[in-house]
Amino acid sequence: MKTVRRVLRSIRGISTPIGGINWEPEGIDDKWVDIKYPSDSGIQEELEQAGYKIRWCAEDKLSRRIDMDGWEKVVWEDQAGKQFLLKCRSDRSYLTLTMKKQENA
Repeated sequence: MKTVRRVLRSIRGISTPIGGINWEPEGIDDKWVDIKYPSDSGIQEELEQAGYKIRWCAEDKLSRRIDMDGWEKVVWEDQAGKQFLLKCRSDRSYLTLTMKKQENA
């Protein structure tokens, strides 16, 4: 199924009290987009068809959403095979696109 192959693994990390370990894999860049990009590009539709709901999350709330609420950052792959996180700027914050498997899916 094409959609599922484009939905990549979660990049949730393991918290550690010692050291400055970067848990995000190398080669994943940020792609700065506008707030409507996921719907206009078809990403939202593909993720919803694969059983996910998506939400923009403010950077200061991202750790809680991932660590405690079960959300994941959306890691997307473009046609050239480059992986990226979707980010956008709102009036008050920087936002990252997140996804969570729908319970009824």
